[in-house]
Amino acid sequence: GRVRRLLERSGVDPDLVRAELGELSLEERDRPSDPGSEPEGWDGLTCEREVPVSAERLWALVSDPERRAEWEPGVAEARVVGGGVVDLVPANGPARREMVAHRVEGREITWARVDEDTGQRLLVVVEPVGERARLRVRRSWPSALRHPGGSPTASCTGSSAVR
Repeated sequence: GRVRRLLERSGVDPDLVRAELGELSLEERDRPSDPGSEPEGWDGLTCEREVPVSAERLWALVSDPERRAEWEPGVAEARVVGGGVVDLVPANGPARREMVAHRVEGREITWARVDEDTGQRLLVVVEPVGERARLRVRRSWPSALRHPGGSPTASCTGSSAVR
């Protein structure tokens, strides 16, 4: 509904877009995003960790807006507003509002800030690795600094606890 109306107002034929998307192979449509593929001038931090649970179980955790407080540091409570929008409430300070900007069921979800003009995003990618899963999380934001040859890449490691 909403996307169709937006496309029509923009002079784009939604049925033509759907037909062109249908021509993509399943591999092209469902391929996880590269966590470091932001536009030029963006910075970010990527964390990657193999966890001792199935990809399905991990996906159930990270894709459920009501469960964001269970795994995202600094979030004390997640309040679902509806329509893919969630208010994330820290222990101290104001809530921030995020919405689902992109989703490939079972594989990846991108959350985007909607309460300010920062353009900040959170990409979560889940990949099966046998009976385990690989979790990649990338927080990215537009940078005021320009970096020759692209944005710097940061990564982290650490322990994980998935219930």
